[in-house]
Amino acid sequence: MNKIMTRDKKEVIFSFTISQSNVTLHEPVFVNFSVHNKLLESIRLDLGHNRKSNFEFTITEPDGSIISGQHLGEEGFGRVGDISLEPSEEYSQRLLVNEWYQFIEPGNYNIEIRLTKPLIALSGALVEHGSSGTLSLRIHPRDPKRLSLVCQDLYRVAIESSNVEEATEAALALSYVSDPVAISYLEKGLKETILMWPYAIPGLARIANAEAIEILVSTMKSKDPELGASLARFILQDLRKRIDNLELKEKIERALQTN
Repeated sequence: MNKIMTRDKKEVIFSFTISQSNVTLHEPVFVNFSVHNKLLESIRLDLGHNRKSNFEFTITEPDGSIISGQHLGEEGFGRVGDISLEPSEEYSQRLLVNEWYQFIEPGNYNIEIRLTKPLIALSGALVEHGSSGTLSLRIHPRDPKRLSLVCQDLYRVAIESSNVEEATEAALALSYVSDPVAISYLEKGLKETILMWPYAIPGLARIANAEAIEILVSTMKSKDPELGASLARFILQDLRKRIDNLELKEKIERALQTN
């Protein structure tokens, strides 16, 4: 397992572990983050909006290009990012790297993560902390069969898990499988539960091929009294501005005009 730990002199231990250092193209990439307070006083850390926006990623691509300063916005609903840890307490969570960076080609990548806000001890002292160090990731060529199994597992957890956090994480990860293989699972999720709408609809927009757009148009025209139809319209309006395929762009424009 690919693991880097950073430790400061005051015994606050940060750990970043990449879940799988070998994946295929378009699979979700997860990093496990934890912090262990071994001080004799409590500490507070601010992870940002939805406990994510204060993480900053730097990605070294296969050709050596460095993409730095990758961070998430703070719009929309989300969990409060302030975390307090008593002595000997530990906090951990999984980060879906695809939210910060889209891996679009096979090859060897390096990932570095840092928390942009300092830790603060109960006494008011700042507790210094380092970055993740270098996490190595190998992305192999696209494998439709493996992707299908990954999507199947994520879909099952998203729909069946009684743990809301676990189900949400799976739904989010599925929405970032930007591959046609994911379309049938995202479509089933749309029909299965409204809890999938905030994930399945943006997920289809990330794929943005003819099939995915047809499902979004159909969802927009469904006249559903809930948020599905309005969210699909909003997503299509945004997609129309940035899609390059003229035929699909025209299809979206016609759908928006007639609905």
